[in-house]
Amino acid sequence: MVIPAARHTALATEWESIYGKVWKLGLRYKHQGKALDEYSRRSAEEFFIVPFLGDHAGPTSLGRSGRQRTAGYECHGSGELPDLSGFSNLDFFVAPPDFGWTMLHTHEDYEFGGPYFVERDLLVPPTRKRGSTHP
Repeated sequence: MVIPAARHTALATEWESIYGKVWKLGLRYKHQGKALDEYSRRSAEEFFIVPFLGDHAGPTSLGRSGRQRTAGYECHGSGELPDLSGFSNLDFFVAPPDFGWTMLHTHEDYEFGGPYFVERDLLVPPTRKRGSTHP
């Protein structure tokens, strides 16, 4: 089902508030083959496929003037998630309604590290044990 524009914006904003600082803060994520492997082990009977809006996505952003707008989708199914790695010309995320995890595809997949898989429960900076010499 196509997500109306206002809902699309709300989902992109919610994703940004949860996952937007993962790379800036050095939080835990999986990338490339490990990301695809982790994503392939997940299941969700309901999930969103949401292209980024605005300047967040850089040159492939849907918010840039002159770009054709691409819709976001709310999907329902048997639980098996689709392989979307062929859409390497768009920046978008896949996530279940609770945003417990996300799969992020970028126009740079396999060139500069993507795609990326992040679990919400792991969004804490790595810490050192007191007295440990290991980072």
